Amino acid sequence: MKIKYKNRAPKGFTLVELLVVIAIIAGLAAMSYGPIMRNIKKSKQTEATSNMRQVLMALQSFATDNDGMYPNEDTTRSGQDGSTLEGCFNQLLSGKYINEEKYFYSQVNAEVILTSTKGPDNDGSLTTDECTTGYVRGLSSTSKPEAPILFDSAISPGKFDTAVWDGYAIVARIDQSVKTMPIDFTGELDTEDGGSKTGPIVEERGSRKINIFRKPFLPRSADVLVPSGAHGGSASYTDED
Repeated sequence: MKIKYKNRAPKGFTLVELLVVIAIIAGLAAMSYGPIMRNIKKSKQTEATSNMRQVLMALQSFATDNDGMYPNEDTTRSGQDGSTLEGCFNQLLSGKYINEEKYFYSQVNAEVILTSTKGPDNDGSLTTDECTTGYVRGLSSTSKPEAPILFDSAISPGKFDTAVWDGYAIVARIDQSVKTMPIDFTGELDTEDGGSKTGPIVEERGSRKINIFRKPFLPRSADVLVPSGAHGGSASYTDED
């Protein structure tokens, strides 16, 4: 007697089962999206910090060759300008203290603070919308070590946007340190949806929050210059403002 076996085709997913699987995959993707994006932004912040460090090193070399002075109107040579932010930085480029425009530019900054995001064209001269790094003009290598000289996230003098680095800005100081510092703002900051608030960059000393672009950090003669492509426009302010 022969026993006959029936071959059964494997049973496929029902519509309900398929929808459950899709829902699980979508849920896992949603859970991982936030951490992935935060890691990507953290990587870009690390790159921006490294680039600012390169500019700071160029400033130190410039000061060594110019009696301790950083770029300003008194350090210009033929065809140079020291009256604007870009003009001061162009003194570094033309003097070969730094060789690429990319060090002055951050795409994350540009998307928040600039009216255009075209980026540097690498022609050896910074112009509007090619720079996202701010600069404090009027300092020298003998200024207070804690004085800020480079910064980002500025939409106007004294006003910085939390949306760039989730409530922080990158700051370089005369003492050659480069680090993130908190932006002081009111209300709650929702970093998940890129919430934007503005305020000054501060140093926290106990319960006190001190604006780093005021005394005792900067002298009255210092000018805080923001990128001319920023939404707030090109301007400067002193401690008297």
